[in-house]
Amino acid sequence: MMNLTKKMAAFAMAIMMGTTAFASTADAATLNWHLRFVKGAPTTENIYKWDQYVTTTQTSTTMKVSNMNSYAKVYVYTSNGISSRFESNGNTTVTGKKKDQVIYASATLKDYGSGTILPAGTLTY
Repeated sequence: MMNLTKKMAAFAMAIMMGTTAFASTADAATLNWHLRFVKGAPTTENIYKWDQYVTTTQTSTTMKVSNMNSYAKVYVYTSNGISSRFESNGNTTVTGKKKDQVIYASATLKDYGSGTILPAGTLTY
């Protein structure tokens, strides 16, 4: 009977820990961002930079880049530790940071070649 009680207590603890881990990722906030360079369009129609101040909701921050092509370069930055250049789709994460911290995040189109490029991505904080 004692072993059964210990097993049930261990099982209950595992469920609680799993629920806690799930809840912390479910509470993450996400912002979408989009950049744009259209060859031949007026300069005012192009979007070279996205930036935002946010308050973190978890202890990790991720910048994801998508919709890239072979001649574009996008630089992503956060004031809590991300600083990366992307030439293809990908993501970068910084962990072990404080929750409820105001950070600055940006994505900048650095090189766009001679064609149309529409890179996009997400900031998960």
